[in-house]
Amino acid sequence: AHKPIITGAFAVVNSSYVIFENLEFADRDGDLSGGPAGTFKVTDKGGIRYDSDHIAFRNNIISGNLAQGPDAAVNIAGHGSSVISNIVIFNNTIHDNGNLNATFDQDMHGVAVGGASYIWIIDNEVYRNSGDGIQIGDASFAPDFTHHIFVGRNKFWGNKQVGPATKTASAIIFSENEAYGHRPSNSSTGSGMYVAYAPQRVWFLFNRVHDNTKGIGTNSESIGRQDIYFIGNVIYDNPIGIEVNGGYGILHTLIGNTIYNADYGIFNNYYTTKIRMMNNIIANITKRHILFPSDYQTGKNSTIQNTLFDSPVRIEWGDGVVRDLTQFQTAYPSQCSGCINGDPLFLNQTQNDFHLQSTSPAID
Repeated sequence: AHKPIITGAFAVVNSSYVIFENLEFADRDGDLSGGPAGTFKVTDKGGIRYDSDHIAFRNNIISGNLAQGPDAAVNIAGHGSSVISNIVIFNNTIHDNGNLNATFDQDMHGVAVGGASYIWIIDNEVYRNSGDGIQIGDASFAPDFTHHIFVGRNKFWGNKQVGPATKTASAIIFSENEAYGHRPSNSSTGSGMYVAYAPQRVWFLFNRVHDNTKGIGTNSESIGRQDIYFIGNVIYDNPIGIEVNGGYGILHTLIGNTIYNADYGIFNNYYTTKIRMMNNIIANITKRHILFPSDYQTGKNSTIQNTLFDSPVRIEWGDGVVRDLTQFQTAYPSQCSGCINGDPLFLNQTQNDFHLQSTSPAID
């Protein structure tokens, strides 16, 4: 009930088998305009090899001040030949680090992971930080420099950039998180969850993403990007459901997602990419269920099957023509086998319950 308060940068160096719990990291003098504030780092101290492993950080509170950044409230950072691994970040509240109204890219993240492996970030609430809720990886390192990161059951809301994001890294799982309330700023396009640069083997599994400007977004700087999966996510009340920009024919796979109440369901607006889509439900769409612009060749590279669209269906498959389902299947005979046009019969979409009624045509 009375947590010790840490008001400076706390660094863990060359340490193994340590638990940090029930601590509060806070601004030192109570003047939130600036000055020292508490942060937590597992680090190799700038390139000299100091290994750290088997660290647990749990049941803590971290909040800072408006002048922090670029940095992260919790920073797991290795460089060179250091080995930082087996770190658990569990059940913490990480909030209000940096200035949400900064007129520049302050980049003060809730959690940052780089140059580390086998990291579990679970059951945290991360909100109102002036960078990402979580940023994994970096633009300047190889994918295997940061690898095997699990981000599960966290709640992200109202961060200046996005909720959880990965840059160049590999073997990354985002599972059963909730992300909402992310809007465009001078440093973000307002995605709930995000992929940037060239990560490899990334899974977005069973997340709930709502009330952002974009549900899940990907950027176009992607030489080296491989195998991005979006499976079983529930994405609603975002103007754009899933935005897939990739370039260079990189495969993005979308299976079993529900996209509801958007202007655009699945959207590609920059560079040719390759999208494999099946078993998705896309409903209550005002402009396009699928939009692939004619500037690129995404439609020619992509496939779709067994998808339910509600009426009126609007599919634009890279040729500038908007078609309903029958017209689309006629124009592209190899596409959309098993697709149907109908009401998905959600249990109660007004209460955001997107389970299916027993008579739903989407079943099987």
